[in-house]
Amino acid sequence: MKRNIALKIEKATTCGYMTGVKSASATSSVNLIEWSAWRKTLLNVKNLEHRLQEMASHDELTGIMNRCEGNFILEKLIDLSKRLKLQLGISLFDLDHLKNINDQQDISPAIKS
Repeated sequence: MKRNIALKIEKATTCGYMTGVKSASATSSVNLIEWSAWRKTLLNVKNLEHRLQEMASHDELTGIMNRCEGNFILEKLIDLSKRLKLQLGISLFDLDHLKNINDQQDISPAIKS
């Protein structure tokens, strides 16, 4: 049965019915090229996802994590400290007049407002 199928495929290939079918060695090299392209695409997507996450969770000017990201990490740390039965210490800093400092820097007008 396998031999009959192989002969039919070979006949179809030589008659031009299956022009898209390649030999095994050509197929493997095409698969390697396709895999390489997919890998490169996936890496680009991962890099873009990482950049988007960074933009969503950190302040553009200072690079410090924003309140939402801070709350997310704090919740994870509280859960971890409860699970491990460890104490957790937290320090918060409130910087007064930070807008005045930012206004002295050369930043875009969209950030100033």
